[in-house]
Amino acid sequence: YSEDVLWGYILKVTPEFPQDRGAAKVTVEIQDETIALDRAAVNRDWNNASSSTDTSDGMIVASIASANRLKVAAQGGDGLTVNPMTQDKTDFRFITERAE
Repeated sequence: YSEDVLWGYILKVTPEFPQDRGAAKVTVEIQDETIALDRAAVNRDWNNASSSTDTSDGMIVASIASANRLKVAAQGGDGLTVNPMTQDKTDFRFITERAE
């Protein structure tokens, strides 16, 4: 049986081989792909006046995930419909604030 639980990059592998062989271990430092969501501030208008459809939180998350080549696995519903709103921060911070 195998299951993917993380998608990203291995940054460092550190093996430890003490004299007590039973205490040997390998430490793997990773960086998952969501780090891309917190790299650069984004200026974007959501649900602006020229839009013909209302934009929900779920649509925003799906759009941001798609733009970062990520998939949305949770089916938590659409969330709130946003009023015209400007995003002027990283995608990660924007989504986190919307969730609060």
